[in-house]
Amino acid sequence: MTDRNSYRRLAALAHAGRRLAGASSRDDAIAVIAAVGLEALSGDSATIGRIEHEHGLLRIVRNLGDLASWEIEVPRDETYRMVDFPQLSTSPDRAVAWSGSMEDPGLPMPISALLRALGKRSLILVPLVVDGAMWGMISVARGHAREPFNAEDLALGEALAGLLGATLGRIEDRNELQELAYRDALTGLGNRRAVDDRLEAVFDQGPLRSPVAVVLCDVNGLKAVNDEHGHAAGDRLLRDVGLLLSTEAGSLPGALAARLGGDEFCLVVEGLEPDELDHITARLSGDAATLHLGDGLACGWARATQRPGGAPTAVAAARALLRLADAAQYRVKRHGRDGTSSTTPRGRERDLPADVVEEALSRLQDAEPTVLDRLSAVSTAVFDLVDAAAWAVSLSVDGGPITIVRNLDRPRHARADSDGFEPGEQFSLDDYPATRDAILGGSFHASLIAGDDAERGFLAAAGYVEMVAAGRSIGMDGWLVEICGDALSEPLIGFEPLLRLLVELACAVPDQILTPPRTVGSSV
Repeated sequence: MTDRNSYRRLAALAHAGRRLAGASSRDDAIAVIAAVGLEALSGDSATIGRIEHEHGLLRIVRNLGDLASWEIEVPRDETYRMVDFPQLSTSPDRAVAWSGSMEDPGLPMPISALLRALGKRSLILVPLVVDGAMWGMISVARGHAREPFNAEDLALGEALAGLLGATLGRIEDRNELQELAYRDALTGLGNRRAVDDRLEAVFDQGPLRSPVAVVLCDVNGLKAVNDEHGHAAGDRLLRDVGLLLSTEAGSLPGALAARLGGDEFCLVVEGLEPDELDHITARLSGDAATLHLGDGLACGWARATQRPGGAPTAVAAARALLRLADAAQYRVKRHGRDGTSSTTPRGRERDLPADVVEEALSRLQDAEPTVLDRLSAVSTAVFDLVDAAAWAVSLSVDGGPITIVRNLDRPRHARADSDGFEPGEQFSLDDYPATRDAILGGSFHASLIAGDDAERGFLAAAGYVEMVAAGRSIGMDGWLVEICGDALSEPLIGFEPLLRLLVELACAVPDQILTPPRTVGSSV
């Protein structure tokens, strides 16, 4: 480097420092550094890009200099996939400046395609770190008549990036509280608030334009990493996992990657089929298995084509979809990678089904001789002994909507944010085929991870984790008994045949049973 060039570069840095000191906004700082970078690095064009970790994209915020015909100085929607820029897809402590030219035999295909589109020969790309997190990049390009960039150019580029990073840190600490409210500080991904707002917006639009899905991922072994290697190592593991999700989001148009908190991450995607969601979880699990720390990811997904379980509001629908995804993820975690269960169901020394039968028979003897009272007696017997969350007796007249005519619902902390059963609430049998079949004299069991999709959606929307139901048709009347459990209830999966038998018994003496008026009862 000549003395004149050295002086020019040092003067450019000093000039950039003075101008950046007076910058009062992000746009001012970006404009300064683009102009200084273009001059100091003897470039023909300069670009500043911002990383959208939550979408896996690099969004261009400023172009300057000799631009291609398709470039705009302040573009509205010029984005690139982060996966095409491995120089940026790394942690801040590993980020280094990089340069390449069309003559390089190992030039990555996306970079060579970009240079051809720009009509340029070479470029320098410098990661931009702000407050210890990957913020974006500064890129300067030269045309075919110019020499490629060298090591001295890389050093100057890193100095410029350091100046801009410090300035943006000062500005964003003061002016970007609203943006930070939607971003996880550690990983740069979206946070729980960003996910809630995205899902609520989807479900608030009326009929969904396309299916929406949540892929939920839990980091295995984070506690062990923290205990054995320290929390700094645990934070690095979380950032590495965040990078995996960001990269995945970049390949899925409109996807949102987020850290919900602790060791839990998620992707919100639209328009995908179940097999595509399976491929996503397989890729994420496979990539996580190669990380130096941790024990991989447990991933599960849930997909909705309408509000799950007929959730009355967009907020309730968003919570329901997250519950379904959580249940799917938990199933993967519980059964492990080889499909074997790592937990065992709770057990009791006494014979719980026998106790339920004994209690139900006792209450049937004392019940009033009406269908409603006798089915209520059966319901309360099962409800009390399995410590259920709710029971309901519902009626459908001549194939019409099924209406809850009597119920008991006891919200507990695990589902305090959900509506549960509501007396007088009606459901169309067309929307719940398992219920339609049950009121003709059948039964079913459903949980968040198994059973009829409509019933699973209802469980998620109502805040339950499991239900068992049985019905009976008497003339034009179709009756249904539903018992719902939450995290504190005994498992209900073995009670389907027993409940069906008890419902049959409750309706077994039609000559002595009085049909109640066709009015809706109140909650008891």
